[in-house]
Amino acid sequence: MEVHVRKSRLRGVGLSPGEIGLDSETAPSMPPRLRVLGYSADGCFELETNQLDEALARIGEKSVTWIQVIGISEVGFLKELGQRMNIHPLALEDVATTWGRAKLQ
Repeated sequence: MEVHVRKSRLRGVGLSPGEIGLDSETAPSMPPRLRVLGYSADGCFELETNQLDEALARIGEKSVTWIQVIGISEVGFLKELGQRMNIHPLALEDVATTWGRAKLQ
């Protein structure tokens, strides 16, 4: 009997729950960018940066603030973002799993 091994597209198979596993082959090599959008009845703002401190400092300036992470390539960045924003490790694991459906919007 011949055995065929098929490469799974499931990154992080065998990792503990909540542990982030990025695929180094398909992950972009450039650092992540952050797009910050804020709005209220008085107006809005938009900011693009690669500095997490700069993006997080804008939270609360308007009644609604949205931070979009563009380019998920660094595990350390995701862990720091999750720690500073109090995001559960299982939710961060879902963020890193780009092939799955969104569970939080």
